[in-house]
Amino acid sequence: MIDKTLTIRGEGRAVVDAGGEGSVLIVHADHVTIRDLEVRGSGVSFMDDNAGILVEESAGIRLENLVLSQNFFGINLAQVGRRHD
Repeated sequence: MIDKTLTIRGEGRAVVDAGGEGSVLIVHADHVTIRDLEVRGSGVSFMDDNAGILVEESAGIRLENLVLSQNFFGINLAQVGRRHD
């Protein structure tokens, strides 16, 4: 889980793979940037909203130059644009 402001930038052919379990990347912070990555392999569930990238209660998120593959949902945005602390 990403729970603080940061930038994740892949180099070359960087891949983040969850191996079929849960969401690959979970963002729960403001002003996070994720770029230049392949994000793949979320879990499959009709009870959970597994995604390549799950963004919850966050603002100022930047997702750039990503390849999303083999995910139940590519990007799931929940209560984005404001925080509910």
